[in-house]
Formats: sequence, structure tokens, C-alpha cells
Amino acid sequence: MYNNKWSKIWSDPGKALGSQSTNNTGINFPYMRYADVLLMYAEAVNEVENGVNGTHGAKALDAFKKVRRRAFRDSVQSQKVEAYTSTVSVSKESFFNAIVNERKWEFGGENIRWKDLVRWNLYSKVVYDTFMEYYIVASMVGGDFMEGSEKYQTLPFNKFFRRVANPGNKDIYPNTTLNIIEFYNPWEGVLHPGAGWDMATLYAWYDENTSLPRAQIFYSFRGFIRGGTNSNWESLNRNNLPPYVIYFLSPTRPLS
Repeated sequence: MYNNKWSKIWSDPGKALGSQSTNNTGINFPYMRYADVLLMYAEAVNEVENGVNGTHGAKALDAFKKVRRRAFRDSVQSQKVEAYTSTVSVSKESFFNAIVNERKWEFGGENIRWKDLVRWNLYSKVVYDTFMEYYIVASMVGGDFMEGSEKYQTLPFNKFFRRVANPGNKDIYPNTTLNIIEFYNPWEGVLHPGAGWDMATLYAWYDENTSLPRAQIFYSFRGFIRGGTNSNWESLNRNNLPPYVIYFLSPTRPLS
């Protein structure tokens, strides 16, 4: 599965820019996104002016809102754009955290997140938190409700799905011939929605033979944090983590 950004199956080759390009994809490669420019501006103002109450604060908030306005339908704009922005802009730190999240959501699958996390020096914490989320949920599947499991105990562990006829509407789904997989809302908490629905387990992360989380949970980040044999996760302090990535800058040389 992927986010389908700039997918040729959504475009009309006769109208799309670049329709005469190789393979007639009609998709131009984006060198820079306008949303990236807007969020960089909002972030820069927040850093330079110590928040968004200074000279350029209003422009920074407007730039941030423009990105969110495009992402939400009109009926929820007041809640998802105006109210949300007012809440997260009360301090420099909270607005920075909102930008961190907004860039994660806006640029998902676009090979930007790694660079962002490194320049913010947040990569170690994100890797640590991701490992712990996997570890905690996998342990819950096996009946071990370890410290930190409280926030995950309402997660649905099963997913129900069925195959339905294609409506033939490209605004809903770009392919007009294949059947569509429809998912039942997992948050309704039903044991089974009824006939015609199949079930899949969302978190098959626990090994019943070893009574431990599976190896992929223990070792997906083994160069930094790991469980199982020679585990190190219990010795790590989230507030004082070693760097996961270090930038190496070439020495400055005079122009010749």
C-alpha cells in the first residue's frame, strides 16, 4: 500500500502536464512542493521570533493554515484549521511540535521525514518510541501488559474486510475494473459484522512458540535499540539518547 501521490492512474493523459513524456504518465517530478515552502516559512518565523506573536507571526500562521485548508473538506475547516491552529500556536514549543506533525502528515512517503528528524535532532527519539510501541503492543498480544501499555489497550486487534463491486468512478478509485476492498470500521468494537466479511489480525507480532514478541519486533532497529538476546532497550534513557545519525560536513575550502 502507498499514498498514491502523483500516480499516473489518476491522471487524464490527454490533459495532464507532461502527457507527451516517456510512458505518457502525465506526471511531472516535483522538485519542491509549495506546502514545503509554506511550512519552512512558518518554522523559520517560529524559530527566529521565538514564537508566532512577533512581526511576522500572522504570516506564519497563515502559511500553516494554507497547508491544512487544502487537506480538509469545507465542513470541518473551522475545527481542523482555525481552532486547531489557535490551540497549537500558544507557544513556540507547541507550534514547533505542530509543524513536526504537519510535515509528517503532509509529506508522507515523499522521502523528507528522515532529513527533517535528523536536522531537528529527533531521529533517536522517534526510533526509540517506534520500537517501544511495537514491543508494548506485541507483548499485549501475548498477555503481558507492561508499563506504558495503558494508551494502547483500546486498539482494535482484528480487521474485517470484504470485496465489493467497483463503482466505476475514478473520483473514488482510479481503477474502474478491479473489485474494491472495503474495511469495516474497527473502532465499533463488534465481535463480527456478519456474513460476507472476512477477518484479519492486525497485530500478529507475538510468537506463541517462544512466548516472546517476534524477531522482527526485537531486531528491526537492532543497530540502535533491540530486544531479545543481548537486548539494550532497558538501559536506554529516552531523555538522554545517543545520536542515531551524525552529520559529517566536509571542511570549508577556499575557492580557487
